[in-house]
Amino acid sequence: LLSGRVPKPLPWAERNQVVFLGGHVPKLYLMPLRYLIWQQLYANPRAWTQSFGINCTVGAYEICDHPDLRKPRGAPATHPDKHVYHTFCNDACAAPPDASHVHTATRSKAINARGKEYRDSEGNFVGDQPSCLGTWRQTTQHAAAKLRDDCLRYRVVDYKAEAAAIRRDTARSAGREQYLEAASRS
Repeated sequence: LLSGRVPKPLPWAERNQVVFLGGHVPKLYLMPLRYLIWQQLYANPRAWTQSFGINCTVGAYEICDHPDLRKPRGAPATHPDKHVYHTFCNDACAAPPDASHVHTATRSKAINARGKEYRDSEGNFVGDQPSCLGTWRQTTQHAAAKLRDDCLRYRVVDYKAEAAAIRRDTARSAGREQYLEAASRS
């Protein structure tokens, strides 16, 4: 292909775009490495980042900045909206599903499937959205404790500085074709 010729290496400082980060950034309590890489690159003008699920897996946890979620695990749940411990992720994870993004599409399908009724630990109707913690059967106090535990891992996120980039990188992720088009421009 190169007829035995090896191209001269281009110094990093002269490269137009050096990195693409495409794909899934897991929840930080599962695996923080991809987020930490994204965190180092998202503001670099020579890097182009995208992640189809980062708004759901990281952005949804912006609620962790709320004073109630900075309390110790066993502290009483005092958020004015007692359901927020179960519903905090629904807006961030309800982006229109793209068939090429299974995680986001599955979550969006569940959120957008109106007509299903969810009930709390006492059997009371709580709405038509699934719990972000997996089940509405957890008491409010248990859900608050679980979310507080999860929030400990999200203290590394500077939402004031990163929220716009998180939303931008989710919007950039229109699927494989957009990614390949952008990759071919660098």
